[in-house]
Amino acid sequence: MPEQELPVPKPVLALVNAATMLILYGGLGFLGLKFSQKLGFADIWDSGVSNRQRFLIPALVGIAIGVFFIFTDAILSQLYTLGSLPHPPFPTSLIASTSAGIGEEIMFRLFFISFWVWLISYVILKKRWQNQIFWAVAIFSALAFAFGHIPSVMILLGLNNINEIPFALMTKQKLAFTGRDVKEKKEFKLEVEIGNITDIYFGFDDVFTGWEGRAAPWNKPLNYGAG
Repeated sequence: MPEQELPVPKPVLALVNAATMLILYGGLGFLGLKFSQKLGFADIWDSGVSNRQRFLIPALVGIAIGVFFIFTDAILSQLYTLGSLPHPPFPTSLIASTSAGIGEEIMFRLFFISFWVWLISYVILKKRWQNQIFWAVAIFSALAFAFGHIPSVMILLGLNNINEIPFALMTKQKLAFTGRDVKEKKEFKLEVEIGNITDIYFGFDDVFTGWEGRAAPWNKPLNYGAG
């Protein structure tokens, strides 16, 4: 993405962002704690949890997942022209990942789940069906978390409308691609019968020029008959 000139100096922007996160995350976190206490949820610092369970195991699992994502991105980025996933440079990435992780958990877990379970089960249903409501809200929380990243995807891809996000739908009998043609400014839909696909080619550019003869099956051009 091309670099854009900031509307204000970086120190001012950083100060505004810090104040916003303090108010937003702090306020939602405080409300989430109050709602969770009314519902009888476990305290944040449970004396029955050892330091090994609280720090060591999550750290090891997080490192393992991070290494997996790094290697997976490095491998898959060779198969298409978009390159690696965009990420802040080190050591800024440490601050960005930490603040985003904590902030998103406060918003979508601590506040979102506690508030809606409290409102629906504790207030509306008069303290009934709390477990069922909890799992239903947890599912909606996960969906909200996923859809909440759509604006970031649009910014990274330079899209102006949500309809411009490409979408591929695999059906039982055909592979259907739907989306919006930005140049022609109209919707499009491409359907390919599954039985007509003989090879799949990940990367329609010069990266694979001359590789057709010796490429692995998943790197060969996409061919399908007219029958």
